[in-house]
Amino acid sequence: MNDPIKIGIVGVGNVGRILGVKLSSCGYFVEAVTGVSPHNIKIDNYYAYEISGDFGELSYLVRVVDTEDDLSNDLDVIFVCTKIHDAIEICKKIKSKIKEDGAIVTIQNMFWIDDVMSIVPGNNLVYMILDFACITNNNETQVINFDGIKLGICSKEAYHNLQRVHDILVNICKVQDTNDFMGLAVGRNIINTAIASLGGLSALSLGEILNDRIGKYLFVKIIEEEVELFKFLKINILPYDNKLNYYLFTSKTLKGFLYRKKIIKLLKKNNFYVQSSALRDFENKHKSELLIVLQNFLKKANKHGINTPNIQRIFDMLIEVSQNKRDIDKKNFLDKILLDLRRKS
Repeated sequence: MNDPIKIGIVGVGNVGRILGVKLSSCGYFVEAVTGVSPHNIKIDNYYAYEISGDFGELSYLVRVVDTEDDLSNDLDVIFVCTKIHDAIEICKKIKSKIKEDGAIVTIQNMFWIDDVMSIVPGNNLVYMILDFACITNNNETQVINFDGIKLGICSKEAYHNLQRVHDILVNICKVQDTNDFMGLAVGRNIINTAIASLGGLSALSLGEILNDRIGKYLFVKIIEEEVELFKFLKINILPYDNKLNYYLFTSKTLKGFLYRKKIIKLLKKNNFYVQSSALRDFENKHKSELLIVLQNFLKKANKHGINTPNIQRIFDMLIEVSQNKRDIDKKNFLDKILLDLRRKS
């Protein structure tokens, strides 16, 4: 491919490695910011990365630089593949590294979208949602449960960049553009936040949470409180995976009760062993994205006077977990404040 497009990738964890390997193998000019890595073989200014699984098995040399400052100054697209707590500062640094009409692509969670939009002009922003999971073992990144990538924008001035990023990624996987990125992102974030919060607090899998009487109650309450905020904000919440209708799930009618029962049964059957994405961070004493997600959610809820007592208490407890003031244990479901909230509801 004699393609003039130049691509930067900041953060070569699981997602960054996959993009680096696949895009480099397609012939694109790629620069990946990695820092110094003791885990990969470096040849000149390249690291050898390996991927396997649903993207296929592939090894490739990816051009690397040490810092954002070392990136080229005329990149067409930069993919930001870092944790949320690093991404904001990264976006500030890389604005000058793209062409005037270039694109910064973020792996977007609804709860920090305002922060990104306050830093990067709307015409330069493209948002990406990943429909796959990946894990790295022994320097090999494996992709599982693959269903492609979804892209969206929040400014019509960014349409040309949406097309550009789509045309790049379609060379490596299935890509779908969405006209309602907010609704799609919120639909993903709601259930993921519930699973991550309760799993991070208890170390239980989703199935174990839903088999626990109080765990199931809290799972439903978290979703109810999240939906209440987005209703107020008039954001149309799209069904998760085209199956979980949040409006019906949180309905107080008999129809809603029967639907919740059905969905919870399906979640236990099909996703019993799903683990909290935040649990490993808490166990390894790493900074967790979940705390930023919950903090931003609570800021929005408090600003608009939306009552979210269960999420607030769970957030406070997770802060204690992160500060080693509370153990990760199923007994956290029996917290006095949570039980008092349940009795009052």
